[in-house]
Amino acid sequence: MSSGAALAANSTPTQHALIVGVSEYPGLDGRDLRAPANDAVLVAATLNAWGFDDDNIAVLADGVEGAELPTHDAIITEMNRLVAEAGRFRLCAFFGARLPATGRQ
Repeated sequence: MSSGAALAANSTPTQHALIVGVSEYPGLDGRDLRAPANDAVLVAATLNAWGFDDDNIAVLADGVEGAELPTHDAIITEMNRLVAEAGRFRLCAFFGARLPATGRQ
């Protein structure tokens, strides 16, 4: 590999993503949203197809098998992890109307 090709390979940023899908809200009386969970799954699959490594895609979503719940603490932890990845490409995508208003769950 030429030194120019090696430099280009080393300068390619690592891609990291945080995808948050909040579908369940207190007070909706069983009328929880469906789209945020679906959107989270579709965006994760799309990013994977675009070359994002599975280990670099964090999905926090209720209603998604294998995903951690999108609690306040989980979101803050993952955002701090992304910030710590200085010099790398980062993407955050949030689906759902808002975080639960009652307390820090």
